[in-house]
Amino acid sequence: MAWLLLQRGIAAEVDFTPQPIQYYPNPDEVGRNIARSFGGAFAGPVDTIIQGCQTALYPSEKRVRVETVFPAGVYTTIPIASALSLLVEGASFACSAAVATDEKLNVALALYGAFFTEQSPKARFLTLIMALEALATATSKSRLALELLAKWLAEIDELSRNESLSAEDLASLEALQRELLFRQEDSVRSQIRKLVRTTLAHAEDADAAARDAVRLYDLRSTLVHEGTLDHQVLSEGTSAARTLVHRTLTARFKALVGENTE
Repeated sequence: MAWLLLQRGIAAEVDFTPQPIQYYPNPDEVGRNIARSFGGAFAGPVDTIIQGCQTALYPSEKRVRVETVFPAGVYTTIPIASALSLLVEGASFACSAAVATDEKLNVALALYGAFFTEQSPKARFLTLIMALEALATATSKSRLALELLAKWLAEIDELSRNESLSAEDLASLEALQRELLFRQEDSVRSQIRKLVRTTLAHAEDADAAARDAVRLYDLRSTLVHEGTLDHQVLSEGTSAARTLVHRTLTARFKALVGENTE
């Protein structure tokens, strides 16, 4: 399903929990009632009626009708041969099961899939950037930066022992201490840059892609904090983000399943 999403932009959600099935005691009567209800000819006995949108398990000899009228919905379809080919290809990768166990990748794939159904242009752009955020991993700053932070933390700890400080001063120092501890890790902006650079390491434009990821994240920050972006900038940013997210997800997918990356 992940491979189908990456290749065709179709986010397929599958529920493998079988629906409960009740078999009718008089299949002939049910079949005739259906014919009368829809004004058609008697098409034969009906053992049960199942929901077309749920998984169903039943003996092959049972005479089954499928209900697909309610609830109403919108569906995207592709030729069955193409869909089956992609599903088989995705399942045939040497380590395809690894995709299911990569929780961060699954969250990112879900967000990428949501991009195709979002109606708001702003939400579509933000969803793509969130997909990168979901893949990013917190990393520590450089040794020099960590040493400087450790020095400041030690100074705060020493100041906090001063019994003459007011409750307000102590609260401020505690807040600053928490902020410095948080700053031991790189910013999300930096994490996304490293994510793209590392994931696309085999590509010649990995550095350029990483810089573009930072540019797109900055657009995200502007949109979140100011609530608006120029229409043309948003449109271009969404197009670039979709390409970048697709490349990153595909490279991560291929690395997991043992395929060659870019």
